[in-house]
Amino acid sequence: MHLHFVMMDGILPQIFVYFTIIQSLLLALHFYTMKKGENTKARILSSLLFVYSLTIIVFRLLQEPTPSNFVYNRIFFSVRIDLSCSVFFLLYCYIKVLLTGNLLKKRTLPYHLLPFFLIFALTFFTINSPSNYISSDYWGWHFVSFLTVLYYTIYLILIWREICLSSNNCRSIPNFPWLMVLLGSFLILWISEVIVFVFSFTELIFALIQPLAVIYTIVPFLFVNTILMLALKKPKWLLSTSTPFLNGNKQTTDMKTLINDVIWLLSDQEMFKDSELDLNKLSDKLNRHPRIVSLAINEKEKMTFSELVNKYRIEEAKKQLIFCPEKTIQEVMFDVGYNSKSAFNHHFKKLTGCTPSKWKNFNKK
Repeated sequence: MHLHFVMMDGILPQIFVYFTIIQSLLLALHFYTMKKGENTKARILSSLLFVYSLTIIVFRLLQEPTPSNFVYNRIFFSVRIDLSCSVFFLLYCYIKVLLTGNLLKKRTLPYHLLPFFLIFALTFFTINSPSNYISSDYWGWHFVSFLTVLYYTIYLILIWREICLSSNNCRSIPNFPWLMVLLGSFLILWISEVIVFVFSFTELIFALIQPLAVIYTIVPFLFVNTILMLALKKPKWLLSTSTPFLNGNKQTTDMKTLINDVIWLLSDQEMFKDSELDLNKLSDKLNRHPRIVSLAINEKEKMTFSELVNKYRIEEAKKQLIFCPEKTIQEVMFDVGYNSKSAFNHHFKKLTGCTPSKWKNFNKK
Protein backbone atom coordinates (compact mmCIF):
# COMPACT_ATOMS: atom_id res chain seq x y z
CA MET A 1 0.00 0.00 0.00
CA HIS A 2 1.31 3.43 -0.92
CA LEU A 3 0.44 6.56 1.05
CA HIS A 4 -0.87 8.28 -2.07
CA PHE A 5 -3.76 5.80 -2.16
CA VAL A 6 -4.73 5.93 1.52
CA MET A 7 -7.96 7.77 2.24
CA MET A 8 -10.53 7.55 4.98
CA ASP A 9 -14.06 6.62 3.98
CA GLY A 10 -17.13 8.47 5.21
CA ILE A 11 -18.64 11.92 4.98
CA LEU A 12 -16.66 13.59 7.79
CA PRO A 13 -13.20 12.88 6.33
CA GLN A 14 -14.39 14.12 2.94
CA ILE A 15 -15.62 17.33 4.55
CA PHE A 16 -12.16 17.79 6.11
CA VAL A 17 -10.52 17.28 2.71
CA TYR A 18 -12.76 19.62 0.73
CA PHE A 19 -12.72 22.25 3.45
CA THR A 20 -8.92 22.13 3.47
CA ILE A 21 -8.83 22.56 -0.32
CA ILE A 22 -11.16 25.57 -0.26
CA GLN A 23 -9.29 27.23 2.61
CA SER A 24 -5.94 26.64 0.96
CA LEU A 25 -7.06 28.14 -2.36
CA LEU A 26 -8.60 31.18 -0.64
CA LEU A 27 -5.45 31.78 1.40
CA ALA A 28 -3.32 31.40 -1.74
CA LEU A 29 -5.47 34.05 -3.44
CA HIS A 30 -5.21 36.31 -0.39
CA PHE A 31 -1.41 36.23 -0.28
CA TYR A 32 -1.08 36.49 -4.07
CA THR A 33 -3.15 39.68 -4.21
CA MET A 34 -1.24 41.46 -1.45
CA LYS A 35 0.06 44.74 -2.87
CA LYS A 36 1.99 46.16 0.05
CA GLY A 37 4.82 44.95 2.24
CA GLU A 38 6.56 41.62 1.84
CA ASN A 39 5.42 40.87 -1.73
CA THR A 40 8.05 38.24 -2.57
CA LYS A 41 7.40 36.21 0.57
CA ALA A 42 3.64 36.51 0.04
CA ARG A 43 3.92 35.23 -3.54
CA ILE A 44 6.01 32.22 -2.51
CA LEU A 45 3.63 31.40 0.35
CA SER A 46 0.74 31.76 -2.13
CA SER A 47 2.46 29.34 -4.53
CA LEU A 48 3.07 26.90 -1.67
CA LEU A 49 -0.60 26.92 -0.66
CA PHE A 50 -1.81 26.69 -4.26
CA VAL A 51 0.38 23.69 -5.09
CA TYR A 52 -0.52 22.17 -1.71
CA SER A 53 -4.22 22.40 -2.62
CA LEU A 54 -3.56 20.94 -6.09
CA THR A 55 -1.75 18.04 -4.45
CA ILE A 56 -4.76 17.30 -2.26
CA ILE A 57 -7.12 17.63 -5.24
CA VAL A 58 -5.14 15.19 -7.37
CA PHE A 59 -4.76 12.93 -4.33
CA ARG A 60 -8.54 12.95 -3.95
CA LEU A 61 -9.18 12.32 -7.65
CA LEU A 62 -6.91 9.30 -7.57
CA GLN A 63 -9.35 7.71 -5.12
CA GLU A 64 -12.09 7.85 -7.71
CA PRO A 65 -12.54 5.40 -10.61
CA THR A 66 -10.15 6.47 -13.36
CA PRO A 67 -10.50 6.18 -17.12
CA SER A 68 -9.16 3.05 -18.72
CA ASN A 69 -6.68 5.11 -20.72
CA PHE A 70 -3.36 3.68 -19.56
CA VAL A 71 -1.18 6.65 -20.58
CA TYR A 72 -3.60 9.07 -18.91
CA ASN A 73 -3.35 7.15 -15.64
CA ARG A 74 0.45 7.10 -15.69
CA ILE A 75 0.70 10.82 -16.44
CA PHE A 76 -1.85 11.63 -13.76
CA PHE A 77 0.00 9.67 -11.12
CA SER A 78 3.41 11.07 -12.17
CA VAL A 79 2.05 14.59 -11.86
CA ARG A 80 0.76 13.70 -8.38
CA ILE A 81 4.23 12.63 -7.29
CA ASP A 82 5.81 15.76 -8.78
CA LEU A 83 3.28 18.01 -7.04
CA SER A 84 3.95 16.45 -3.64
CA CYS A 85 7.69 16.96 -4.17
CA SER A 86 7.23 20.54 -5.37
CA VAL A 87 5.46 21.35 -2.08
CA PHE A 88 8.66 20.54 -0.20
CA PHE A 89 10.69 22.58 -2.70
CA LEU A 90 8.41 25.60 -2.26
CA LEU A 91 8.53 25.14 1.51
CA TYR A 92 12.32 25.39 1.30
CA CYS A 93 12.10 28.53 -0.90
CA TYR A 94 9.62 30.14 1.49
CA ILE A 95 11.69 29.46 4.62
CA LYS A 96 14.87 30.62 2.89
CA VAL A 97 13.37 33.97 1.85
CA LEU A 98 11.66 34.28 5.25
CA LEU A 99 14.94 33.84 7.11
CA THR A 100 17.33 35.69 4.81
CA GLY A 101 15.26 37.86 2.51
CA ASN A 102 17.09 36.23 -0.42
CA LEU A 103 15.70 34.08 -3.20
CA LEU A 104 17.51 31.07 -4.61
CA LYS A 105 20.44 31.99 -6.82
CA LYS A 106 19.78 31.52 -10.52
CA ARG A 107 22.79 29.28 -10.97
CA THR A 108 21.40 26.82 -8.40
CA LEU A 109 17.90 26.61 -9.91
CA PRO A 110 18.76 23.82 -12.41
CA TYR A 111 19.89 21.61 -9.52
CA HIS A 112 16.52 22.11 -7.84
CA LEU A 113 14.37 21.78 -10.98
CA LEU A 114 16.11 18.83 -12.63
CA PRO A 115 14.82 16.31 -10.03
CA PHE A 116 11.23 17.20 -11.01
CA PHE A 117 11.80 16.01 -14.57
CA LEU A 118 13.72 12.95 -13.40
CA ILE A 119 11.07 11.96 -10.86
CA PHE A 120 8.29 12.43 -13.42
CA ALA A 121 10.10 10.31 -16.01
CA LEU A 122 11.13 7.60 -13.57
CA THR A 123 7.62 7.40 -12.10
CA PHE A 124 6.01 7.31 -15.54
CA PHE A 125 8.22 4.50 -16.82
CA THR A 126 8.40 2.57 -13.52
CA ILE A 127 4.74 2.27 -12.56
CA ASN A 128 2.76 -0.02 -14.84
CA SER A 129 -0.53 0.15 -12.97
CA PRO A 130 -0.97 3.49 -11.17
CA SER A 131 -4.64 2.86 -10.45
CA ASN A 132 -4.01 -0.40 -8.61
CA TYR A 133 -1.24 -1.02 -6.14
CA ILE A 134 -1.97 -4.73 -5.77
CA SER A 135 -0.50 -5.67 -9.12
CA SER A 136 2.50 -7.38 -10.62
CA ASP A 137 4.40 -4.11 -10.47
CA TYR A 138 5.38 -4.56 -6.80
CA TRP A 139 8.93 -3.23 -6.98
CA GLY A 140 7.93 -0.26 -9.11
CA TRP A 141 5.82 1.05 -6.26
CA HIS A 142 8.65 0.70 -3.79
CA PHE A 143 11.01 2.51 -6.12
CA VAL A 144 8.62 5.46 -6.40
CA SER A 145 8.12 5.45 -2.63
CA PHE A 146 11.89 5.46 -2.15
CA LEU A 147 12.27 8.44 -4.53
CA THR A 148 9.59 10.35 -2.63
CA VAL A 149 11.18 9.66 0.77
CA LEU A 150 14.62 10.61 -0.55
CA TYR A 151 13.36 13.89 -2.02
CA TYR A 152 11.47 14.81 1.16
CA THR A 153 14.53 13.99 3.26
CA ILE A 154 16.89 16.16 1.21
CA TYR A 155 14.66 19.22 1.49
CA LEU A 156 13.92 18.75 5.17
CA ILE A 157 17.69 18.71 5.76
CA LEU A 158 18.12 21.86 3.65
CA ILE A 159 15.31 23.57 5.56
CA TRP A 160 16.77 22.69 8.94
CA ARG A 161 20.17 23.92 7.74
CA GLU A 162 18.66 27.30 6.81
CA ILE A 163 17.07 27.59 10.25
CA CYS A 164 20.31 26.70 12.05
CA LEU A 165 22.42 29.07 9.94
CA SER A 166 20.07 31.99 10.53
CA SER A 167 21.19 32.32 14.15
CA ASN A 168 23.56 30.80 16.65
CA ASN A 169 20.50 30.27 18.82
CA CYS A 170 17.49 29.16 16.77
CA ARG A 171 15.09 30.07 19.56
CA SER A 172 16.13 33.71 19.25
CA ILE A 173 14.37 33.90 15.89
CA PRO A 174 11.18 35.95 16.45
CA ASN A 175 8.87 33.55 14.57
CA PHE A 176 10.64 30.35 15.65
CA PRO A 177 7.34 28.77 16.90
CA TRP A 178 5.79 29.24 13.45
CA LEU A 179 8.82 27.69 11.76
CA MET A 180 8.59 24.68 14.05
CA VAL A 181 4.87 24.24 13.32
CA LEU A 182 5.60 24.52 9.61
CA LEU A 183 8.49 22.08 9.74
CA GLY A 184 6.65 19.74 12.11
CA SER A 185 3.64 19.43 9.78
CA PHE A 186 5.81 18.30 6.89
CA LEU A 187 7.93 16.14 9.17
CA ILE A 188 4.81 14.16 10.09
CA LEU A 189 4.05 13.62 6.40
CA TRP A 190 7.66 12.53 5.86
CA ILE A 191 7.42 10.02 8.73
CA SER A 192 4.19 8.68 7.23
CA GLU A 193 5.88 8.18 3.88
CA VAL A 194 8.82 6.44 5.56
CA ILE A 195 6.41 4.10 7.39
CA VAL A 196 4.73 3.23 4.10
CA PHE A 197 8.06 2.54 2.42
CA VAL A 198 9.41 0.38 5.26
CA PHE A 199 6.30 -1.61 6.14
CA SER A 200 4.93 -2.07 2.64
CA PHE A 201 7.31 -5.04 2.39
CA THR A 202 5.20 -6.75 5.06
CA GLU A 203 1.52 -7.46 5.68
CA LEU A 204 1.68 -5.08 8.67
CA ILE A 205 1.02 -2.23 6.25
CA PHE A 206 -2.67 -3.24 6.07
CA ALA A 207 -2.99 -2.64 9.82
CA LEU A 208 -1.48 0.83 9.38
CA ILE A 209 -3.79 1.95 6.58
CA GLN A 210 -6.39 3.58 8.85
CA PRO A 211 -3.90 5.48 11.11
CA LEU A 212 -2.08 6.75 8.05
CA ALA A 213 -5.37 7.82 6.50
CA VAL A 214 -6.15 9.85 9.64
CA ILE A 215 -2.74 11.53 9.50
CA TYR A 216 -2.98 12.36 5.81
CA THR A 217 -6.46 13.83 6.31
CA ILE A 218 -5.95 15.78 9.52
CA VAL A 219 -2.41 17.19 9.07
CA PRO A 220 -3.22 19.26 5.93
CA PHE A 221 -6.35 20.56 7.66
CA LEU A 222 -4.39 21.66 10.75
CA PHE A 223 -1.56 23.11 8.63
CA VAL A 224 -3.86 25.31 6.54
CA ASN A 225 -5.85 26.45 9.57
CA THR A 226 -2.65 27.35 11.41
CA ILE A 227 -1.74 29.65 8.52
CA LEU A 228 -5.24 31.13 8.63
CA MET A 229 -4.96 31.78 12.38
CA LEU A 230 -1.54 33.42 12.00
CA ALA A 231 -2.74 35.50 9.04
CA LEU A 232 -5.40 36.94 11.33
CA LYS A 233 -3.43 37.27 14.58
CA LYS A 234 0.30 37.37 13.75
CA PRO A 235 0.74 38.21 10.03
CA LYS A 236 4.33 39.37 10.64
CA TRP A 237 5.28 35.81 11.58
CA LEU A 238 4.29 34.72 8.07
CA LEU A 239 5.93 37.49 6.04
CA SER A 240 8.59 39.29 8.08
CA THR A 241 12.24 38.36 7.65
CA SER A 242 13.24 36.42 10.76
CA THR A 243 16.51 38.14 11.52
CA PRO A 244 17.83 37.56 15.05
CA PHE A 245 18.92 41.20 15.12
CA LEU A 246 15.35 42.20 15.87
CA ASN A 247 15.49 40.58 19.28
CA GLY A 248 16.32 43.30 21.75
CA ASN A 249 18.47 46.42 21.86
CA LYS A 250 21.76 44.56 22.08
CA GLN A 251 21.22 42.79 18.77
CA THR A 252 20.00 45.99 17.13
CA THR A 253 23.15 47.79 18.26
CA ASP A 254 25.24 44.88 17.03
CA MET A 255 23.60 45.11 13.62
CA LYS A 256 24.37 48.83 13.36
CA THR A 257 28.01 48.19 14.29
CA LEU A 258 28.26 45.38 11.76
CA ILE A 259 26.77 47.37 8.89
CA ASN A 260 29.08 50.28 9.70
CA ASP A 261 32.02 47.89 9.43
CA VAL A 262 30.70 46.62 6.11
CA ILE A 263 30.40 50.17 4.75
CA TRP A 264 33.88 51.02 6.03
CA LEU A 265 35.43 48.07 4.23
CA LEU A 266 33.58 48.73 1.00
CA SER A 267 33.82 52.52 0.98
CA ASP A 268 36.95 53.62 2.88
CA GLN A 269 39.03 50.53 2.16
CA GLU A 270 37.59 50.19 -1.37
CA MET A 271 37.24 46.46 -0.99
CA PHE A 272 34.65 46.51 -3.79
CA LYS A 273 37.54 46.89 -6.28
CA ASP A 274 38.54 43.29 -5.59
CA SER A 275 37.16 41.36 -8.58
CA GLU A 276 37.08 38.16 -6.50
CA LEU A 277 35.15 39.71 -3.64
CA ASP A 278 32.26 37.59 -2.40
CA LEU A 279 30.19 37.35 0.76
CA ASN A 280 32.51 34.76 2.33
CA LYS A 281 35.58 36.92 1.76
CA LEU A 282 33.94 39.98 3.26
CA SER A 283 32.67 37.93 6.22
CA ASP A 284 36.16 36.60 6.89
CA LYS A 285 37.42 40.18 7.14
CA LEU A 286 34.67 40.95 9.63
CA ASN A 287 35.13 37.65 11.48
CA ARG A 288 31.40 37.02 11.18
CA HIS A 289 29.26 34.26 9.72
CA PRO A 290 28.23 35.04 6.09
CA ARG A 291 24.56 34.57 6.95
CA ILE A 292 24.74 37.22 9.69
CA VAL A 293 26.48 39.67 7.35
CA SER A 294 23.87 39.03 4.67
CA LEU A 295 21.03 39.59 7.15
CA ALA A 296 22.56 42.87 8.31
CA ILE A 297 22.83 44.15 4.73
CA ASN A 298 19.27 43.07 3.95
CA GLU A 299 17.86 44.75 7.05
CA LYS A 300 19.84 47.99 7.00
CA GLU A 301 20.54 48.65 3.32
CA LYS A 302 17.40 46.97 1.94
CA MET A 303 19.42 45.19 -0.73
CA THR A 304 21.47 42.05 -1.22
CA PHE A 305 25.24 41.82 -0.86
CA SER A 306 25.72 41.72 -4.65
CA GLU A 307 23.52 44.77 -5.15
CA LEU A 308 25.48 46.71 -2.53
CA VAL A 309 28.85 45.86 -4.12
CA ASN A 310 27.57 46.76 -7.59
CA LYS A 311 26.30 50.06 -6.23
CA TYR A 312 29.79 51.02 -5.00
CA ARG A 313 31.45 49.81 -8.20
CA ILE A 314 29.15 51.77 -10.49
CA GLU A 315 29.45 54.93 -8.37
CA GLU A 316 33.23 54.71 -8.63
CA ALA A 317 33.01 54.01 -12.36
CA LYS A 318 30.84 57.11 -12.87
CA LYS A 319 33.46 59.26 -11.13
CA GLN A 320 36.38 57.83 -13.06
CA LEU A 321 34.64 58.21 -16.42
CA ILE A 322 34.17 61.92 -15.66
CA PHE A 323 37.38 62.86 -13.82
CA CYS A 324 39.81 60.46 -15.49
CA PRO A 325 39.15 61.02 -19.20
CA GLU A 326 42.53 59.51 -20.11
CA LYS A 327 41.29 56.10 -18.95
CA THR A 328 39.47 53.85 -21.40
CA ILE A 329 36.14 52.30 -20.44
CA GLN A 330 37.81 48.91 -20.22
CA GLU A 331 40.46 50.25 -17.83
CA VAL A 332 37.74 51.75 -15.63
CA MET A 333 35.84 48.46 -15.76
CA PHE A 334 38.84 46.48 -14.47
CA ASP A 335 39.72 49.15 -11.91
CA VAL A 336 36.32 49.06 -10.21
CA GLY A 337 36.26 45.27 -9.92
CA TYR A 338 34.58 43.89 -13.06
CA ASN A 339 36.09 41.21 -15.25
CA SER A 340 33.20 41.00 -17.68
CA LYS A 341 32.26 43.79 -20.08
CA SER A 342 28.69 42.53 -20.38
CA ALA A 343 28.25 42.48 -16.60
CA PHE A 344 29.73 45.97 -16.29
CA ASN A 345 27.46 47.37 -19.03
CA HIS A 346 24.41 45.62 -17.58
CA HIS A 347 24.86 46.95 -14.04
CA PHE A 348 25.90 50.41 -15.25
CA LYS A 349 22.79 50.78 -17.40
CA LYS A 350 20.61 49.34 -14.66
CA LEU A 351 21.78 51.94 -12.11
CA THR A 352 22.26 54.96 -14.38
CA GLY A 353 19.89 54.39 -17.28
CA CYS A 354 22.61 54.66 -19.92
CA THR A 355 25.73 52.85 -21.12
CA PRO A 356 29.25 53.75 -19.89
CA SER A 357 30.18 55.25 -23.28
CA LYS A 358 27.11 57.50 -23.32
CA TRP A 359 27.82 58.56 -19.75
CA LYS A 360 31.41 59.44 -20.63
CA ASN A 361 30.49 61.37 -23.78
CA PHE A 362 27.66 63.23 -22.07
CA ASN A 363 29.92 64.40 -19.23
CA LYS A 364 32.86 65.48 -21.37
CA LYS A 365 34.10 68.92 -20.43
